[in-house]
Amino acid sequence: LPFRWSVRESAFVAWAGLRGAVPIYLTIIPLLEGVKAGQELFEIVFVVVIVSVAVQGWTVKPAARLLGLKEDKAASRAPLT
Repeated sequence: LPFRWSVRESAFVAWAGLRGAVPIYLTIIPLLEGVKAGQELFEIVFVVVIVSVAVQGWTVKPAARLLGLKEDKAASRAPLT
């Protein structure tokens, strides 16, 4: 696997990775070009991206727990400077 990550770490990155930037960008193109269904396509993709990001956000911590990844408690409680 790339980056010498374990299968569990790769699975977590795949689950928690970026969502939505490319689909939203690609649906902006027909919208700007005046394609007849461009607005409807953009709205559908936008809602799907928002829903998938919300589901992903709610499930990141349980996914990490399920994959056996540990939280670095010292880093999570360190004050921001």
